[in-house]
Amino acid sequence: MKIVGVVERKGTYENNDYHNVILHCTRPDENVLGVLTEIVKIKYSNHESILGKKYTPEDWRNLIGKEIIPMYDKYGRTNYIKFLDGNK
Repeated sequence: MKIVGVVERKGTYENNDYHNVILHCTRPDENVLGVLTEIVKIKYSNHESILGKKYTPEDWRNLIGKEIIPMYDKYGRTNYIKFLDGNK
């Protein structure tokens, strides 16, 4: 998957606070014309363990164009992201 956009979202939904970073990604699929888009949601409070370090605004910007493989836990939550170029 290739990251093409990064969005930070925070607020309250049904009396529960949330703070997430959404990675907008594209990926090829031989069954469709063009590319598919997918989002990868990361809870901001967990981003250090998922990405390996505390991210600054510049780090978030530098994610654009990176190739990743997201890993999920049994509940479908992102728990690790592997960077294909080896850099974070």
